Amino acid sequence: MFYTKIFVLLCSLSIGTFLFVSVRYLLSTPFAANRLSSEQRARDQRIIDEILHVWPYEETVDCTQYYLHPSIIHQISHRMELAEKYNDAHYRLHDETIEQAKREFILSIIELNYTIYAFLLSEETEYSAYRDRIDSKLQVMIEKYDRFLLISGRRKAPALLPS
Repeated sequence: MFYTKIFVLLCSLSIGTFLFVSVRYLLSTPFAANRLSSEQRARDQRIIDEILHVWPYEETVDCTQYYLHPSIIHQISHRMELAEKYNDAHYRLHDETIEQAKREFILSIIELNYTIYAFLLSEETEYSAYRDRIDSKLQVMIEKYDRFLLISGRRKAPALLPS
């Protein structure tokens, strides 16, 4: 009788430990981040669609090629001022990997905007230095945009051609 009680106690402890470890494992796996509810996924998609509406990819890339034209500078600058609101808590995405890519993209837009403002306010002797900075910031922004689109599933990874 005594051994039966000990056996039952040990079995219940083992089952409890197994369940505890299993739940901890399931919560710590990368798949836990992918278990978003359909409501959370839909909200994330609405935010991503809004970002892509403000910055259509082809138009954004085309504008970066002609950024020295005054009307293009003002158009880019105006659209970039809208970027800051997407770093607020209201626009936070539930999927952490997409959120990180979105933040990097938005921060690259903000940095580029500050560089363009500095270019517009600079002296004529500083133009070439600011143009170089703008070129590098534009390149970073396009890379971050590509990464954001790739992670959010809006663009496929480029196929590597055999050499």
